[in-house]
Amino acid sequence: MVCNRPGVTPYEHEADEGIADHVSQHLQALYQAEQSALYASLLKPPSRGWRRSKETLFDLQEDLSVRKALARSYINLFYPGFMIDSDEIRGSLEGYDALLDTAVLGRFREANVAVASINETGLSRLEQFQADWSRQSDAVRRSGSLATSVAHAIIRLNTLYLDFFVLPAEDQHTDDENYNEQGL
Repeated sequence: MVCNRPGVTPYEHEADEGIADHVSQHLQALYQAEQSALYASLLKPPSRGWRRSKETLFDLQEDLSVRKALARSYINLFYPGFMIDSDEIRGSLEGYDALLDTAVLGRFREANVAVASINETGLSRLEQFQADWSRQSDAVRRSGSLATSVAHAIIRLNTLYLDFFVLPAEDQHTDDENYNEQGL
């Protein structure tokens, strides 16, 4: 295109054959910078001088990690058999394909997983965990299970209580007239 305006000098130049490569590299660098910034906002707390006006991605991610830790603790306390016997439930809470938390997001960052795919991945893992939980027997899900070590501890504590804090049966009721009348 030739410009016929006064004071404008047209220059001839050859087309840059490598411009597509340069633009592609620049777009890739922008994408990596964006991913890095998003992961940083998820995994690093805001600076001290930052004024909080609303929740940050870091706050939301920390809340998610706490909720996962609470679920893990709950299952360890009330359903310890699941952590031993169910590979799926244990894997959802502890494994490589676990529910999202700080450690999982750190692995995503190291593996260059796109931030845009985190939501979908997290939801699919949560749905899988819910399906695995639903496959457990209804009776156990409603009542829980008792860890063998806890059952042993309860028995030992009861034995110690009986041995050291409860009087033997004949000494315990010597002053009770009803007890003696009934011949018990």
